[in-house]
Amino acid sequence: MPQTIGKYRWTICALLFFATTVNYLDRQVLSLLQTDLAERFGWTNTNYADITAIFQFGYAISMLFAGRIIDRLNTKRGYAWAIVIWSIGAIIHALAIPIGEAVSAVLGFFGITALSVSVVGFMVSRAVLAFGESGNFPAAIKATAEYFPKVPWVRLLGYKQTWSFAFGKFMTDGVWWFFLFWLPAYLKAQYGMSKTEVAIPIAVLYSMTMIGSVGGGWFPVYYFRKGYSPYDGRMKAMLMIALIPLVVLLAQPLGGYSYWIPVSLIGIGASAHQAWSANIFTTVSDMFPKKAIASVVGIGGMAGGIGGVIMSKLGGWLFDSYKAAGIAESWIVAKANGLGDYLSTIRGMKLATKYGDAVNLDKIDLAGLSKEVAEQLKNMDAAAFDKLKEIQAPLVHSQMSISYTIMFAICALAYLVAWSVMKRLVPKYKVITDL
Repeated sequence: MPQTIGKYRWTICALLFFATTVNYLDRQVLSLLQTDLAERFGWTNTNYADITAIFQFGYAISMLFAGRIIDRLNTKRGYAWAIVIWSIGAIIHALAIPIGEAVSAVLGFFGITALSVSVVGFMVSRAVLAFGESGNFPAAIKATAEYFPKVPWVRLLGYKQTWSFAFGKFMTDGVWWFFLFWLPAYLKAQYGMSKTEVAIPIAVLYSMTMIGSVGGGWFPVYYFRKGYSPYDGRMKAMLMIALIPLVVLLAQPLGGYSYWIPVSLIGIGASAHQAWSANIFTTVSDMFPKKAIASVVGIGGMAGGIGGVIMSKLGGWLFDSYKAAGIAESWIVAKANGLGDYLSTIRGMKLATKYGDAVNLDKIDLAGLSKEVAEQLKNMDAAAFDKLKEIQAPLVHSQMSISYTIMFAICALAYLVAWSVMKRLVPKYKVITDL
């Protein structure tokens, strides 16, 4: 009988691992297709940031309630519904345009008409996906661990330990989301890579994160053996881990030699995140009674999701601002090279994708236009179009390099800021006993 139980448990573990892998694949697909979708639908980086942000916001809010819903339905039924909902969310991405048209028509009835059909459609699809996927970890954790009753959230907010964990998640989860959603766009913007070309670098990068996932749990043991308490030893380890992402600061300065350098450095930073994540979760179990752990983790999960929303929106705004600066600079150079008449003509045209979304040449560079829009501009004067594109490419690339340098700096420093505030809030190991 014990052998049967052991085999059954490993079967459950394998199924949970498979479901979680599918969960991550479903949310990752959009980033892999971002460059193609941006070209087809005329998306700016801000448009893409809005789409990713709605997923993160929906995921963050849903995380607060997913565990309670799973508890009410029971693990099997709750997990089944979570899988069904996120599968539906993944499927309806294929219907993003008709969904966007329907929602836009409803919004138009209330006088809201400025939204892109494709962006609205993808936002709805991502919101459904987020709601379903938020049930994965509460269900998986409950399936592998004992259920403990929760305490009111309001009471938990009175403890500095709760705020310490929440702030740590808020500062660092967004870094992981940034790498998850923006890495393919970075490889396209900086190295002209797209479609299957990004598959191997991304596979290598995420393979590196497994080192952090495993090593992160082992690292604090060194301090435990030296006599540190669980919390103090873990915080020592987390300080060392927080220093590792600083290597990401070198991604842009050394990126000119080979794209493998930033991929490797970002991989090291992402691996450090996994090590950090493995330890920050256990700071909760170090200090809180078992019955409060799930609720504190839910609060931290929401804080991390909100941090992800801010990071995505910041990235989208920053990338579009610097891209627009590069485009504006290209107009000046183009006029100086005798392209003033052609430039005035194309900038005065009302351009739109075949899906009806407006195209603004001050925000979308010529290399990022859909085929049908690019053909319209070429038909005006093919030679002028090619010359303008040649002028614009290096200027936009230069500006985008600056924007990615800024974002990588934020990612690199986030962990040290998080650790410093966490240590300030909870300087010494203190177990909560009055819940």
